[in-house]
Amino acid sequence: MSQPPRPSDEPIMTRWLLTRYVITGLYVGFATIGVFAQHYLNQGITLAELANWSQCGTFWTPSEGGAAMCSVMFKESGRMLPQTLALTTLVCMEMLKALSAVSVDSSIFQVGPQSNKWLLLGVSGPFLLHLLVLYSSKIGLGGLGESFGLVPLSQDDWITVALWAVPILFVDE
Repeated sequence: MSQPPRPSDEPIMTRWLLTRYVITGLYVGFATIGVFAQHYLNQGITLAELANWSQCGTFWTPSEGGAAMCSVMFKESGRMLPQTLALTTLVCMEMLKALSAVSVDSSIFQVGPQSNKWLLLGVSGPFLLHLLVLYSSKIGLGGLGESFGLVPLSQDDWITVALWAVPILFVDE
């Protein structure tokens, strides 16, 4: 509020801002799909097999467990953990992006988000709701997380989420 308004002939969306949005958007998409794919790659599924998951058991079979593993890995409960990893990574990245929006001109590393209490509240609320759904089975609300296709994450899962989500701060800055 201490700065004068921008000139009326100055565009709202500058070339730099558009470039920044495209780069961060590409990373968000890459990380969301990447964490999902990483779950299967860590189980020995190749990218080619993952790209043709619907043909599991017909044209290819997992090395362990054979065709019976196709249903276990790619349907219903077998898909819940990678879905949860992808959604949680997306939620974390968006919350981090919101926190880094404290200033248009300065980095989150220069102007911390603690300077805007409303922003902290606005980020905390949705994140706490996400945690509530994730861990609903552990607090007596069984079925809530499952209805969204989500399962509780382990500590190792959270490390994986952080490894994919935190780089958005550097991409966005």
